[in-house]
Amino acid sequence: MNKLINKLPLLAFVLAAFAALAFNFPDKENTSRYGSHDSKIYDVTNVDMGSAADEYQCNGETGECLFEDEELENHVPNSWGEFDPGEALVPIN
Repeated sequence: MNKLINKLPLLAFVLAAFAALAFNFPDKENTSRYGSHDSKIYDVTNVDMGSAADEYQCNGETGECLFEDEELENHVPNSWGEFDPGEALVPIN
């Protein structure tokens, strides 16, 4: 009985570690990103924000810059401004 009582803290630690790993996975996030400029839609899913020709910018503080879908219905939180694509970005439509 003493052996079991002495191992209870270790057992509690192992159980806590298991629970921490088992129940703390992040939700699968939709990482698709689209922007619209001059009635053209751009897929900027793996594109960095910046001023280079192959990047885009969200200029200003009003308007919705990025969306999660091609239909431009689901706004990406905290992406305000006017979408401004770089010269090297090609529209998808």
